[in-house]
Amino acid sequence: MSASARITTYWALFVAMLGVYLTMVLWSLPRIARDAGAPVFDLRSSRYDYEDARSFLTNLSDEGRDFYLNVQQSLDMIYPALFGIIVTWSILWAGKGLPRWLLRIAVAFALVSMVADYSENSAVRGMLLDGPDAINPVQVASASARTMLKFSTATVAGIGLILLLVRRGYLWRKGRVL
Repeated sequence: MSASARITTYWALFVAMLGVYLTMVLWSLPRIARDAGAPVFDLRSSRYDYEDARSFLTNLSDEGRDFYLNVQQSLDMIYPALFGIIVTWSILWAGKGLPRWLLRIAVAFALVSMVADYSENSAVRGMLLDGPDAINPVQVASASARTMLKFSTATVAGIGLILLLVRRGYLWRKGRVL
């Protein structure tokens, strides 16, 4: 693939990732949160417990539950892959010249976040399908742990990428771009 094709592909994927993210953050997730009167599971970066989940599911209307299962979860099937691809690609580009082991660690955080997001989606789907009377504390604890893993690994990957971009900018400013 030519350099211009790689650049075009990168930016097309970046715009797609940003579009899906903004659609979720500005439309689908707030709609679900308004319906349930509480933050959605996907945005709870700190632990939630059985009572929190039960309350959310009790307050969520049938329409809200269907929207969560069909619209939000469809969007969230696309986003993790785009996030994983873009962050990995960006880390590898920004980290040129660094030891491979260091870049592999940074990429691992992005990929673990992606897998945790898919795992979280599965756990949330199970809770939505089971409903407030059929969920159990172990199921909720597992879903909450997956959400926290998603956020923590995405945060580490994001901080790593920012540091690599700052390094890349510094090298560019000094005329030593790799």
